[in-house]
Amino acid sequence: MKLIVGAKKTSFPGWLSTDLRDVATRLGVRNDEDWARRFTLNSLDAIVAEHVLEHMEFAEGLRALRNFQRYLKPGGRVRIAVPDAFNPNTDYQEHCRPGGSGQSWARLLLYAPDEPEHKVHYSYQTLSELMRSAGLTPHLIEYHDATGVFHRNGGCQINCVSELSPPSIGRRPS
Repeated sequence: MKLIVGAKKTSFPGWLSTDLRDVATRLGVRNDEDWARRFTLNSLDAIVAEHVLEHMEFAEGLRALRNFQRYLKPGGRVRIAVPDAFNPNTDYQEHCRPGGSGQSWARLLLYAPDEPEHKVHYSYQTLSELMRSAGLTPHLIEYHDATGVFHRNGGCQINCVSELSPPSIGRRPS
């Protein structure tokens, strides 16, 4: 089984889409009971969490990733996308950083008014640390380093979710 968390309206054939605000597909990624009610341990082939973790405090993100790790099969993959704290574009940073002016505009124009604001601004370093703390092995695909230089390490680019299995940002050790 392949799972998309925080999917909103995103769906792909062969994937289960879940979202916290949709009663029919609700999955609280930090909630152990939600996971246990819907899945068996070690049962998921892949999880996609794009623009989910930045809406949680660091400790909450760790709880979510620990659930990912528990429910992924050995060798299963997780793809995570978060705003990049080392992106050198100042407009991007103003839009993405916690408390940035872009957060209010995005909620009003793009998302639901109840969309939670960004609480953590991850760099590749902090996301990798969080993943390792949850028992996942990070494999970076696209990121800016601390000097603002962009890196792409092969793998999927824009539409990798529909193709999976992509070389992903994280893997549960076999």
